[in-house]
Amino acid sequence: MTTTTMTVLDGTIINVALPQIARALNVSSGAVVWVANGYLLTAAMTLAIFAALASIFGYRNQYAAGLAVFTFASLGCALQPSINALIVMRLLQGLGAAAILRTYPSSLESLLPRLASGGGLSCMTCLVVAWLAMLARAWPALASHRVGV
Repeated sequence: MTTTTMTVLDGTIINVALPQIARALNVSSGAVVWVANGYLLTAAMTLAIFAALASIFGYRNQYAAGLAVFTFASLGCALQPSINALIVMRLLQGLGAAAILRTYPSSLESLLPRLASGGGLSCMTCLVVAWLAMLARAWPALASHRVGV
C-alpha cells in the first residue's frame, strides 16, 4: 500500500513544484508541463502491457523491477540539470510506477478468495485515498514548518 500511495502521490504532487522548476531551469510553462504529463501518460499507457508481463514473469519480479526503476528514476530526477533530461527521468518513473501499480490488484487477487477480491480491492483503494486525503490536509502545516527556525 505504501508504494501505491507513493506512485499516486508522485504523479500529482509535482504540480506544486512546476513554477519553481520552470524558473530554476529557465523554461516556459509549456515545456515544464511535460514533467507532469510525461509521468502520467507513460504510466497510463503501459498499465495493460505490464498486466501481460506480470503474468509471464511473475508479480513479485515485476514489483521488484518496477520499484528499482522508480527509485533510480527518482534519484535521476533530483540530479538532472536540464528540462529534457528531467522529462526523460519522469518517463522512466512512469514506467516504474505502472509496473508497481499493476501488481497491486493482482497481488490482492492471489491473497483473497475469488469472491472477496472485489471487496479487498475496494478496501485497499479506500485506504490509499484516505492516506492521500490526510496528506493533503496536513500538507500546509508540513510545508510551512521550517527546520531550525
